[in-house]
Amino acid sequence: MLTSLAKFKPIPAFVAGFENSAAMPASYRHAAAVVRAKYRQLYELPVEEHEGNGRSFHVARLVRHHGLNVLQLRGDYIEMAFQHGRLLADQIPLGAVPQSAKLVGDAIANVLWTRRKLENRVFSGAQQFLTRRMFARASRRIAEVFGGDQTLDELIALCDGAGIPISDAIQGIYNPELLLILAKYQGTRSPTGGPQAAIVPPTCCSSFAAWKSMTGEGELLVGRNLDYPLNGYFDRFPTVIYFEPPAPALRYMSFVSAGVHNAGITAYNEAGIFLASHVVPSVEVALHGIPAMVAADQIIRRATTFEETADLFRRLPPLAGWNYLVVSTNEGKVATLEMSNHHFAIRPAEGDWHVQTNYYVTSELRELNLLLNASVDEDSFGRAQRLEQRLQDARGRLDAIEAASILGDQIDPQVNEVRGLGNTIGCHTTLGSLVLDPAHDRVLVSTGAAPACHSDFVELPLVNRFNRGEFPTLKDRVACRGAFDHDHPEKLAAQKLFIEAKTTFEMHNDAKRAYELMKQVVGQDASNPAYFFQLGIFALKNRRYDEALDALDCVFRTPYVTAQLRRLAHYYLGRTLAHLKKTREALNHLQYVLDDVGTDEKLRAAARRAAYRTKLFGRCTLAKRSLNIMMQHSDMLHY
Repeated sequence: MLTSLAKFKPIPAFVAGFENSAAMPASYRHAAAVVRAKYRQLYELPVEEHEGNGRSFHVARLVRHHGLNVLQLRGDYIEMAFQHGRLLADQIPLGAVPQSAKLVGDAIANVLWTRRKLENRVFSGAQQFLTRRMFARASRRIAEVFGGDQTLDELIALCDGAGIPISDAIQGIYNPELLLILAKYQGTRSPTGGPQAAIVPPTCCSSFAAWKSMTGEGELLVGRNLDYPLNGYFDRFPTVIYFEPPAPALRYMSFVSAGVHNAGITAYNEAGIFLASHVVPSVEVALHGIPAMVAADQIIRRATTFEETADLFRRLPPLAGWNYLVVSTNEGKVATLEMSNHHFAIRPAEGDWHVQTNYYVTSELRELNLLLNASVDEDSFGRAQRLEQRLQDARGRLDAIEAASILGDQIDPQVNEVRGLGNTIGCHTTLGSLVLDPAHDRVLVSTGAAPACHSDFVELPLVNRFNRGEFPTLKDRVACRGAFDHDHPEKLAAQKLFIEAKTTFEMHNDAKRAYELMKQVVGQDASNPAYFFQLGIFALKNRRYDEALDALDCVFRTPYVTAQLRRLAHYYLGRTLAHLKKTREALNHLQYVLDDVGTDEKLRAAARRAAYRTKLFGRCTLAKRSLNIMMQHSDMLHY
């Protein structure tokens, strides 16, 4: 098995080319023929292996640095995409791109309990058809704004270089948007949280900026956690890419994973513009628009000022809800751009610091926040609150090392406890962390698997720090490392087991194995009520009703219980007992949920309906397919 710490293995002389031609959609074949003819000489070049764990191809170079892929790509945008694919052709087929293409399909399979061949073929065909239509429409809009669009050509070059299907790359770009679109429709169709065929959307990422009185020398610092449900894939091959197109085009750098040839997630350019993406569940979505990451990738290549950045985002509206933290280091401007398909607003920084998670704040977009459940909101608000607390505590002494410490913080402000799973800045889906320190022309980048915020950070130079044509000088030392594994070894062990359980269920549709792993999780950390709640849900998924009752009852016996977990435990105790025809006990638990003034509208409607049916029929059946768990937040999409 190849890991991020493994040494390179030689790439065969010819792995790129036309392997995916037959499977390629007809609408892409002409573009593929043009790319392959124009850049034919690249297809014939070998990858050269270098002593000391490095590679080169064409005029591009790759070095493995403390487990981190450091790529320098040079040439036009299509050449750079092919270089990327060739240099990491051994990692890309095993990494984030193919798995991202499966996100929606895996979610559907979990809802349907098992993936059937016919259902899979029908769904995959419909999904790919819809994505192709959306991609073509987005490409036309990008061409209107910039005078042309090479996105498809670049993706063809990347996929040819790596030997993966073009459909995987395009689907991987659109799935984050599709999950948010589906979340909107499932979140508003039913008062109890959407249809039973509910899809779990991503709700993640934490960022902050601080300057002036906050930092020791008044310098600007930016911290960023990239959180996303691609554990074991994205964080398996952490990668930093330096892009060097011909002058006068801007050089820029991205912080991604092998195969993610997109600088629209987290990036910095030589004009001092920094971008960081944040998804926002929103009631305003559409099937026409530009994937936010595609728009941001185009913007980071061109923007030189804050105003130019904001104007370009305004002209390229996304399909769903997004926030972008934008920092113009040369101008000293910091703000969040809040956007949906039809609305756009700027939330400028106030004071000497600025934080961003996953909700709209401005008056223009505040009403467009989508309620998925109370836990999602608590998590987003909680992470923002904890960022503010840590920044206030560090006032006057914040430096890059302290900023990295903030990214690894796992105190849940709701209960003031260290939690392996909760409303915490560092979390199990933190796939990458960085601290931007432009005053010292450097960035500190995490190097390990999730939670990456607890791994070693290495120092890399910013893209404007060295001359064109040079490879960046890499310091052979660790800049800092997290202390969480030393201070809380049992919580970290439980967290890693939880990641395994979550991956087992969400990506492999194995509720039985996930249940066994959750039993190991609570064995490692019996202090966290979220783990017991999820153990109870997986017991129900496996029809182990007595075990479910025991696990849910354990929620109340932990050292602390959040208000929402208390409600959820009562609700599912009530539902389980109602399923077992224990009417009186069931109604007592359901009544607790109804009496709690803090119960949100979806959970209240579900408790009212369950109580009514239990009184009327003496039983309320608990269907397995209704147990649509959001493992990231220890809550449900459908009650």
